[in-house]
Order: sequence, then structure tokens, then C-alpha cells
Amino acid sequence: MNINIIAGAVLDASGRSDGTLTLGGSQTLLGNGTMNGSLVVSSNSTVAPGASVGSLAINGPVTFKSGGNLITEGHQCQRSGRHGLGFAQRHRWH
Repeated sequence: MNINIIAGAVLDASGRSDGTLTLGGSQTLLGNGTMNGSLVVSSNSTVAPGASVGSLAINGPVTFKSGGNLITEGHQCQRSGRHGLGFAQRHRWH
């Protein structure tokens, strides 16, 4: 199950009794919005900021458990008339 926080939206986990959103296995947190509270990224779950290139603001501590994933994308700017290449990178915690 994906949790997509759209631009301008806020997911507020700080109001929960533990103030934490814990991603279960196979869950993905993505989008261009903001999350308030603590985030725990469990094994086989993923944080993927942006929708293509973009950003996801998390106002609180983030903990990656063993096997948690972070997927990032980037894009080089155009230089001297040449277009740069985009890239995607996956980080897995051990």
C-alpha cells in the first residue's frame, strides 16, 4: 500500500499516542508534501521522495530498520547546450 502525500498536503502523525508512523513491509511513503512526527521505515518498506524529481519534508526523526529502503532521483541541469541525464538510486539499510 502506497501513502502519497501530495504537494501542499500534511500527514500529521504527531497527534498519535506514540507520535509515529511505522511503514510495514511493502508499504511506500512518497510524494511532495510534508509529514509531521516520527517515521520508522521497516524491513521491505520504502521512502521515495517526490513524484519523479521532487521533495518530501519530514519534520521529525526518521529511523531506517534493517532492510528499509530509500529511493532517490535526481536530474542534472542543462549545460553548454547539452542535456544532462536523470538518475535514480536505491539505498538499502543492512
